[in-house]
This record gives sequence, C-alpha cells and structure tokens, in this order.
Amino acid sequence: MQVRTIPTPLSRWSLGSSWHTPVVIAVAVVATAVLVYSVLEQDRHVKANRTTRAAAREALHLIRQVQHEKKAITHEITQLRQVLAQQAAHVDDKEWTRRDKVLVRCNELLLQLMERLDAVSPRAAIVGEHHHGAKLDAAQEAAIRDLRAKKKKVIREIEQDFLRLDQCRHLLGHQ
Repeated sequence: MQVRTIPTPLSRWSLGSSWHTPVVIAVAVVATAVLVYSVLEQDRHVKANRTTRAAAREALHLIRQVQHEKKAITHEITQLRQVLAQQAAHVDDKEWTRRDKVLVRCNELLLQLMERLDAVSPRAAIVGEHHHGAKLDAAQEAAIRDLRAKKKKVIREIEQDFLRLDQCRHLLGHQ
C-alpha cells in the first residue's frame, strides 16, 4: 500500500521540489544584487558629498582669509582718508611722503589679495583640476555657486577699496 503525503505550503516551496526552486534562487540573487548595488551607490554618494563639503570649506577658508586681510586694509584706508580730509592745509614733504607710501602699500596689498582670490577656482576646488568634463551633481553645483558668489562679493569690496584709494590719492594730490 502506498502512502500519499498531503502537500503543505512549506513543502511546495522547499528546495527539493519542481521548477520553483531555480526561480526562487534567481529572485533571491537578483534582490541581493540590487540591495548591494544600492548600498554601494549610496555610500559612494555620501563620500562624494563629504568630499564636496570639505573642499568647499577649504576654499571658503581661503576666501575668508582674504576678506579678513581686506578689512584691515580698509580700516587703514579709512583712517588715512579721514586724516587727509581733516588736514586740507599743506603738509611738509616728509609727512606727504609717508602718506604716499601708505597709499602705495595699500594698493600693493589689495593687488596681492586680488591675485590670491584669482587663484581660488571654485570649480577646481570642488571637482578637482583634472575633471573638467565631469558631470556635476546638485551638491557640487550648489557649492560652486556659493563659492562664486562669496568670491564675487569680496572682489566687489576690494574694488571699492581701490576707489577709496583713488579718492585718497586725489586728496593727497591737492595738499
């Protein structure tokens, strides 16, 4: 006499049964591969964002250094301008020479600051100098835009200082 077994839901999907076994294994392998790929892709994206933020911080630090030094020069120009405006009378040659040297020194320092700002390339700082044709993600584009805006602001401030220097030179010329 033959004993018939009643199929249970578990026995139907067991590894020893019919055509379902390869399908189940294939689905499991594909699901695992997709999961691993998504985890690796997310990790790559997180590392890229971390690198972008670090590069942006470094470039921003350079811009802030220039801005800080510019403020000291601006203060010196403002003081000289006040002195020149108050003392409209003729000054001796020694004092005139000293004031002229201050103007020349401020001009040179401002030019050096402009050169240092020119050396800061937002795109090269974020992406790197060798990846000019690389496709940028949203975080990189935002960081580049932010750095460009801050750099332009400092450049405009330095240009204003050059105008103040010209005004001081004009005032010094009348003395």
